[in-house]
Amino acid sequence: MSTLRGMDHMRMARGHADPAVLSAQKRRVNEPHVAPLNALAAEISEATRHAVPKFDPTSGGIHARALLLLESPGPASTANTGSNIISPHNNDPTAEHIHILLRRNHIPFNRILLGSVVPWWLPAQAGKGRFRAPRTADIEEAALWLDRLLELLPRLETVMTLGRRAEAGLDRYRRRDRPFPYTTIAAPHPGNRAWNRPELRTGTEAAFASLAGLLLDVAGGAHPDPINHWTPTHL
Repeated sequence: MSTLRGMDHMRMARGHADPAVLSAQKRRVNEPHVAPLNALAAEISEATRHAVPKFDPTSGGIHARALLLLESPGPASTANTGSNIISPHNNDPTAEHIHILLRRNHIPFNRILLGSVVPWWLPAQAGKGRFRAPRTADIEEAALWLDRLLELLPRLETVMTLGRRAEAGLDRYRRRDRPFPYTTIAAPHPGNRAWNRPELRTGTEAAFASLAGLLLDVAGGAHPDPINHWTPTHL
């Protein structure tokens, strides 16, 4: 696969649907900007016995200025059914919508890092779907690892939560008396369930516009108040 072809696929949503593109991505997971993050992912997996996807080499990695937190990895991020990378290039609706919003708002992939409040796959019970939403116990177990992730991001300025459970997870984390010098943005999840509801989709779109504005602010510094893009009827 030529470098040009790989770049073209990264410009389009669902780039990981192309096996050659995904293979090229996997060869990059130990590049210096993501190697510490993927070492952490391996450490989490070994310590918890949970399946933890790797971080995206097209992201900013340890140089990211914004961390986008989903609730937990979806099937397209897992090793068995997907890319084994948590990425806006994955072959699923959530990743596609994130990709669209990043491109629409001119947010370079290398400015952001995509992750999850609970960084491991949460399979559902037999006969109850492919995965389940995080529970309080999952969020509590994951708090230590979110601490470790933030320690690896010295340029981080903004944390955006995507989904109610991601927001709740970050709120619980912040109540643990840790320093948290970041601007926060809260928005609906970009998966199909919320994306297909105009009042929620509008909030998600507005959140990415806010993120773009913050990334253009060369002065940096935390916003004095959380930025909440849930519509009034869903607050």
